[in-house]
Amino acid sequence: FHEKLPVNASKLNLDISPNLQTKNDNIQNYSELESLFLLFAQLNDSKLLLNKTENIDQLWINLLKDIDNQSNIEKILDIGLRNEIFLTPQIAIIIDELVRKDKVDMISILFPYIIKPANEVLPVVQRWFTDYNNNNPIKRLAALLLAEVKHIFEPAVDTVIDLLKSDNDQIRYRAQRIFQHPERDVSEPSKRISVIGEKTLRKILHDAWIKESLPSVRTYLGTFFFDVLWDDPTVFRNLYESVEQSRQINSVGRRRFFCDKIQFINDHTWHSIMRSLELSSHPRYVEELLHSTMRLTRRSQIKQNDWMDFARVLSVTDTNQFEEKLYFLRTDVENIQFILDEICTSIHVIDETYFENLESKLISQTTIKVEELSRCTYDEIKHIGRCNFTVSIDLNKTILNMLNNTSINIVVMENLIKWLLQKMASFNGINDTSFSLILCENLLSLVSACAQKEDYLYRKTTNSQNFNKTQMIKLLEKMLNNHPFFPARGNAFILLSVLDQSDNKVIVNAMNTLFDENLVKQYSVIGIPLIHLSADEYINDLLESLKNESAIKAYEILKILTEFTLHENVNTSNKSKIINYLAKEIGQLKSKKPINYYYTDIKIPFTTTLENELYKAWIKIQGLSGKTQYSIKIEE
Repeated sequence: FHEKLPVNASKLNLDISPNLQTKNDNIQNYSELESLFLLFAQLNDSKLLLNKTENIDQLWINLLKDIDNQSNIEKILDIGLRNEIFLTPQIAIIIDELVRKDKVDMISILFPYIIKPANEVLPVVQRWFTDYNNNNPIKRLAALLLAEVKHIFEPAVDTVIDLLKSDNDQIRYRAQRIFQHPERDVSEPSKRISVIGEKTLRKILHDAWIKESLPSVRTYLGTFFFDVLWDDPTVFRNLYESVEQSRQINSVGRRRFFCDKIQFINDHTWHSIMRSLELSSHPRYVEELLHSTMRLTRRSQIKQNDWMDFARVLSVTDTNQFEEKLYFLRTDVENIQFILDEICTSIHVIDETYFENLESKLISQTTIKVEELSRCTYDEIKHIGRCNFTVSIDLNKTILNMLNNTSINIVVMENLIKWLLQKMASFNGINDTSFSLILCENLLSLVSACAQKEDYLYRKTTNSQNFNKTQMIKLLEKMLNNHPFFPARGNAFILLSVLDQSDNKVIVNAMNTLFDENLVKQYSVIGIPLIHLSADEYINDLLESLKNESAIKAYEILKILTEFTLHENVNTSNKSKIINYLAKEIGQLKSKKPINYYYTDIKIPFTTTLENELYKAWIKIQGLSGKTQYSIKIEE
């Protein structure tokens, strides 16, 4: 049920949902809350009469009085860009009144910067969430605020998932941060299943693996479990039973759910899992727990005796029914060095039979069969987990250093690309084996590093008359959008960037990699400066893409346009078109957005605003001095 509390001063109704646990549970009498709002408003009004300075509360009051005055929104937005905006009772009352007046679209530009609702405001935020539909920006803001205060809860999952697809950087980053810890390799858990609850976890699992979702969305939902402490055996058991029912009802192929992603666990839950294995050890269940056991040993979450107990179960399980037959014994760097050494021995372009033989050699020298794992020691299984479930730090830089000590000629480049094309063509998404996915990722990383070298062998190969560039583009786009491992997606973007493009839309669409997780965006920083387009015929499309709500995507495209003009790659007409467009955008309210590459655990740092970058580009393109003063007057 929902209990409503009228607040006459603001015509505000408060919805208190029993389903949402908040820190104001101790409020015994809702009339005290009403009095608090009234007293706060009266005291604040008195203070504002004495103090004429335009503080944040006064700015919101001005906005309520004159919503059509753009300068009122702009002043609040400027504060939000610098400091973010705490949702105080005063601000909540004003927002609620404006929403009631159907002015939500006019103030929604401020929503990305509104954070940390005061405890006494939480019932108001809860009512925003329950009373409005998913298309209303106020509901989307409420879902973020409520999840950020404590943790994601079941009714908010779909709303926050929708925000993962938002073009607005701030909103998208906040949604990403709810599902994924900013650091992929987390040292301490920050979530507990006993607190999150079974219903919420079941909903996340359903949306991640049963419901059809974008690969990027599935990534965030999957990594949600990387910093979860499994501290409730009952919740674990119920989730597993629910997953098995869904698996039987829905055709989910080789998709794994959560049993293979356990990184943190307490003794009580671990021992409960081991007891369940003694009663029933279905091969699929054992295999998923094997992967979690590798992760847990790597983090020293379980001890040597715990691994020996699991190894005994593994030794009597029919591993022929396992989906994974092979596990790497070497790290990604060692695998790539092996591949490079083997390819460099070839003196002519090789056929597909050679690659089959090379793959067999790779298997025999760098992998272990699943049936042999039960005989591994604790330290050995910890190392195998490291080789199969982690990526080396500074992998791209390490490969570049590796190439400095290796002679790469055109034949080697052609052979590497040929093998990569073969692996990408056989890619089958999450239904592939881990061995296939890792090998494809290693080849993408190696060819990407080759493409970054200044010898231009990658461009020379892909520009040759007999090379099927269309096929290469389609396969790289497939990797960019569907490969489950972030180095594969990042390096696919680099390889697309280095290709001499005949269609600028390929690059504009590929720049959606800026919407991917933090780790992938590190590759975009490498790839974007390598983009090589023919300018004039694409100016209109590039200018159109500048209108994207994402400030970071607009910023990167702006840099491409600036480079075009500075290197005189555009004619006079197109140069004037760019200058006029930039002049028009400078000073627009929509240009007052922060440019962010990454999100962190505390806040979303940014270096500049889109408006500043538009202004700097306008100066550069016109060839003016950096000291030139330029201003745009906004007509009242």
